[in-house]
Amino acid sequence: MSVALLVIGNEILRGDTQDTNSHFLAGELAQRGARLERIVTIPDDLELIAAMLRSMAGLFDRVITSGGIGPTPDDLTRDAVALAFGLECILFEDAAQEWRRRKGAELNEGQLAMCTLPTGARLIRTQSTSAPGFVLGNCYVLAGVPSVMREMWATVADEFRGPIQQIASFRVRMPESVFAPLLRRYQQQWPTLDFGSYPKMEGEWFTEIKVIGDDLEEVQRVCRELEADIIALED
Repeated sequence: MSVALLVIGNEILRGDTQDTNSHFLAGELAQRGARLERIVTIPDDLELIAAMLRSMAGLFDRVITSGGIGPTPDDLTRDAVALAFGLECILFEDAAQEWRRRKGAELNEGQLAMCTLPTGARLIRTQSTSAPGFVLGNCYVLAGVPSVMREMWATVADEFRGPIQQIASFRVRMPESVFAPLLRRYQQQWPTLDFGSYPKMEGEWFTEIKVIGDDLEEVQRVCRELEADIIALED
């Protein structure tokens, strides 16, 4: 299952808000075997959001958006989803009724706006807020506030499944330039595996090398061979 993540918000691009949602979702998807293949961050621009959604929905099995479903003028995701797929936004009366029940009063204009969604949407409800996220086709529209986003994600996470990738790793203490040619040779020899080299320079210095693939036995075997070949470079 291929997945793309569309992060929406001027505040992310300005550096006012740190994007922790992408990091969280990347880990969650990896644990479930879904392959996150792209993360794109864009501003609060109706036409751009719609164009990106339309493009991503055709390229990936699932698209997740984060941000832009609040009640203020910069919250454009609901309208952008409708624009992307040629739909109208209508008031979902069941969402409004549930909100009225929780609130014990009539909803204001902003609260009604958050219950006004593209036709055909499937609601994503949470306990912490009455404002729903929603699913339309292969697009999953989640909140930008991290705590709310995670609660929304928990309700749909089981819809993201695939073969979980296997990882084997080891550490070395030598410059990457020494073993880079060997790593390239391994990548050419085993094109179905991914080889990564990740220097760590905080406190203790070392490089972690990872071998990633679908077959655990193959991943572990190739990892052992690579480690032995790299160690031999020290001689």
